[in-house]
Amino acid sequence: MKFEKITVYIREISDRVRAEMQSIPRTINPQNVVESIEVFLKFMNSIIRIKSAIKIIEAAEKFEIPQRDKIQIQYYKEVLKEYLASIYNSCLRIIETIKNTFPDDSFEKVIFNELEENLKESAKPHLNPEIIEGKKEGKQS
Repeated sequence: MKFEKITVYIREISDRVRAEMQSIPRTINPQNVVESIEVFLKFMNSIIRIKSAIKIIEAAEKFEIPQRDKIQIQYYKEVLKEYLASIYNSCLRIIETIKNTFPDDSFEKVIFNELEENLKESAKPHLNPEIIEGKKEGKQS
């Protein structure tokens, strides 16, 4: 496979993730658990797509490629990591809001606790530990 095909593929993934981020609803009714889970799954789909693209980039970086191409894929890698952080933070806020809607012993809260753990595990390899642990600029959540 020529390197140009890899960069086109990575660019397409990046564009698709950006489009998905824009298509995710801005408001969710926490009482509608099915809709909330559906939105969460869209987020997770984007996270998986981003992780795959980052792995492809990391594999491509090991090859001897022109400096211009190396810079281009490093740029895409950074952009994708920013998308990942943004999606992760948005999804975490949604989950926290939904979890606060239900009592501690509810089935819904158990579901969203599990989804939150899945989110953290999925994003962990590519995000700073401070983001995963909920620390931001010296503050803790």
